[in-house]
Amino acid sequence: QCIAYGAEQQIPIRMNQTYLVASGVWINSTADIEINRLIYTGTDTAVIVNSSSNRIYIGRLASGGMGLKLRGESNNVEYNHISLGMVSSKSHCISLETPNKPVANNRIEFRQLRAGGDGCYCITNALLNNKYNTENTFVGGNCTYADWAFYGSGGNNKFYSINVENSIKGGYCFVNRADAYIIGGRHAESQRDGEYPFIKIKSETVPANTYSGV
Repeated sequence: QCIAYGAEQQIPIRMNQTYLVASGVWINSTADIEINRLIYTGTDTAVIVNSSSNRIYIGRLASGGMGLKLRGESNNVEYNHISLGMVSSKSHCISLETPNKPVANNRIEFRQLRAGGDGCYCITNALLNNKYNTENTFVGGNCTYADWAFYGSGGNNKFYSINVENSIKGGYCFVNRADAYIIGGRHAESQRDGEYPFIKIKSETVPANTYSGV
């Protein structure tokens, strides 16, 4: 309610304590938000951004499900500047979804993403209704405890200075569209096989179950 009211009145919101929430925080209109620490006890998503031109800072985010989702549900999700300190989630840390509206030209900075382990990704870009999320920028930051640091469509997204730690299985897996920039990426090497290389290009459409690795 505080965030909704602040966004409606165009008042900057400063929340400098630790906040325990059982339902996800939706940001549906432009807001200027700083949250010291947010603990989400649910199993869905802790913070959902469904609007444009927000400035959001979260020092620490712990989630029983997904951490942060940019979801084009009823509004365009564009030109948001989001800064995250440490994100710890039992599922994916950051997800982009385009069910109806575009998710594009957003900048997300982070210090550390700690995903939920097997079957989870630090960053994922989902294809919904045959729509891709494009021109988003990610600036890191360490990625740890996941199958992949990034998994999903390339979408001409950009990745700067992201460290793939040796507790993660693979670096970047691009599905169906591999157009992306990886600049200054760092990789702490660990034992890997062909399934989890540092960069993988994979098709889930035609031909089925084929990929080319780089």
